[in-house]
Amino acid sequence: MKKSIFLTIIFCLIVSSAVSAFYEETEKAQSEDEAMSVFLQQVQTESEKMKNPVRDKAMLYFKKGEALFKAKDYKNAARFFYASVKIDPTFKEGWKNTGFCYYQMKQHKYALPLFRKVLELDPEDKDAKDFMEYYNSFIEKKQKATQPREPIDSMWRSAVLPGFGQMHNGQHLKGVIVGASFALSTALTIYNVADQHTKYDKYLKTNENQEAAYKKAEEAATSALIFGLIAGGLYAAGIVDAGLSYNSPEARGVVYINESGAVIASAEIRW
Repeated sequence: MKKSIFLTIIFCLIVSSAVSAFYEETEKAQSEDEAMSVFLQQVQTESEKMKNPVRDKAMLYFKKGEALFKAKDYKNAARFFYASVKIDPTFKEGWKNTGFCYYQMKQHKYALPLFRKVLELDPEDKDAKDFMEYYNSFIEKKQKATQPREPIDSMWRSAVLPGFGQMHNGQHLKGVIVGASFALSTALTIYNVADQHTKYDKYLKTNENQEAAYKKAEEAATSALIFGLIAGGLYAAGIVDAGLSYNSPEARGVVYINESGAVIASAEIRW
């Protein structure tokens, strides 16, 4: 009984939340429609007084877009800025501010052609030139990151430092694993070689339990050999792997993210 009451209460809360969200969204849409209706009436009233109907009407839409842009409502601001250039296609500021809206919304594929349009209207516009310079440098970096490599580029790096070839390929996790494994096996080889020498010296100096002392020295020598073979195998395998995966899709992969309206490059851990 208690369980059914509890479930009923939960169900009622979910339903009431959904209904509340629906009404809030409806009220928001209605308020936006009402605001648009008032604005259109204002445009109609103002158009009767306009000396330059095309540009002046475009400016009314532009100013409304500016107010929305300041309020960080970039989506609706873009609508008004774009409406201004539909009225007057030569209105440079309208094109530029539409581009800024898409820039702020992190939709660079839409911002790029808008800034190109600005440069068509005014080749010396500083904002558009700065954006295009930045965007071209971004494209150049992306193209450079995806350029095919030569196998030798990765192989000689792995030969110098195991794991470095994989890091060069962009396979960072694999590079760390290969490098760390080689370093660990090399360290264990060195340790067991030193331990074998120490135990063998003890075997030579002891007069008791010589067989046990010799066996310990022999075990240390065997361990040194095993870890030495592992280190050598990792070294050779790292060089071969770096050569084989020098131009794999994983190696060329580069991640770009947008942050605060800007595109920045970010390395991603890849196998």
